[in-house]
Amino acid sequence: MNSEKTIDELCKLFHDQLSADYSARDIDRFIALSFHQLMDWNKLDISLNKQLDLEDDKYDQFNNILDRLKNSEPIQYILGSTLFYDLEIKVSSAVLIPRPETEELVELVSKHIKDGDKILDIGTGSGCIALALKSKIKNLQVKGIDISEDALQIARLNAKNLQLEIDLEKKDILFDDQLGKWNCIVSNPPYITKKEVAYLGKNILDHEPKTALFVPDKKPLIFYERIATLAIKSLLPNGLLFFEIHEEKGPEIVKLLASLGFKNVEVKKDLQGKDRMVKAAV
Repeated sequence: MNSEKTIDELCKLFHDQLSADYSARDIDRFIALSFHQLMDWNKLDISLNKQLDLEDDKYDQFNNILDRLKNSEPIQYILGSTLFYDLEIKVSSAVLIPRPETEELVELVSKHIKDGDKILDIGTGSGCIALALKSKIKNLQVKGIDISEDALQIARLNAKNLQLEIDLEKKDILFDDQLGKWNCIVSNPPYITKKEVAYLGKNILDHEPKTALFVPDKKPLIFYERIATLAIKSLLPNGLLFFEIHEEKGPEIVKLLASLGFKNVEVKKDLQGKDRMVKAAV
């Protein structure tokens, strides 16, 4: 037995080489995701086979993942997919990695829509929001729009793989004012200012698409204002607008939406107790 290439030694190697930059919990998650991807194993399989030798080619694959993690590349991009709302979503550096708080946005939206509703997802990226809503309520008419053709290709692949029918279209909402009519509009737009760059990790700055992250320092609500201005004209009677928001921008966004004529504007907290979502009615 080559003790250096047992599963136990491989797990120790991950922890030894990543502990300076990641928590033990994160490293365990990287290990679990890697084994699921490369060997279709769960955590119990890993635990029961700690003394098993890995074949050289398989060991090299794990080492490649480790090297990329050491370079701050997100595990989701390395593996090419992530789980979102129990759906396997393909991702690449063309799209943002779906976050747990966005799952909470999907859950909030799903409580306020019904069969037959028409839903528009602005800035759809990987399609995760649109596809999660479609998976929850099958008879929805769902459309996702995005400025990036590369992102839309990923969204189309996800729709095909998940066998969920949604419409996808390239559109720049800063310049195109024709959205159609909808019961619900949802968006997780860019909201990070350039002055906040110092607080972001290399895994985000070096790898995730900047057009999906950043807004001008002088116009931090540029997308919220534009989307809301279009939504007030595009939502059907009793229609709803949902946003994911920067945790510090809740009061400003509430004031903005009220000034545009929205009613019953509410800020919702995420599971961490942070202001993260806004719901508004026409």
